[in-house]
Amino acid sequence: MIAYIVTSGSYSDYSIEAVFLKKRDAEIFIHNCYTDLDDPEIEEYEIGENIKKKRPFWKGSMDRDGNIRSIRKSSNTDDEYIRFEFYLLKEYTYISFSIDAKSEKHAIKIINEKRAQVVAIGMWDDPTAFSNYEHLIGVGGRIELK
Repeated sequence: MIAYIVTSGSYSDYSIEAVFLKKRDAEIFIHNCYTDLDDPEIEEYEIGENIKKKRPFWKGSMDRDGNIRSIRKSSNTDDEYIRFEFYLLKEYTYISFSIDAKSEKHAIKIINEKRAQVVAIGMWDDPTAFSNYEHLIGVGGRIELK
């Protein structure tokens, strides 16, 4: 059996609006309760003994200015992470990720929010000032952001 969950927003403003057992009921709910300016989505979840999400993982990287260096859909759901990887040469510094997101657009929003936080607290400009970086990689380091 599948549950159809109407959601809105993304990342920090993500919320579940309603849950239905019929997709048509979820579509009617959206039609009756939202305008064209809203961005609700219907997510599908298998229900039963083992709940399985029916959405892909997204892997890729983003630079300081919010440009996506790479992004691809992945079936590997074992390793979810968001990392800030930095190097002596700033042009090689980026955020890498493997995240559960409902779409490529949603994945980019999640990573962009993390990128903005890293820039705002000054981590991007001086990552060695942060004592919580995991380990050195080449001539840089790695900080888990999640």
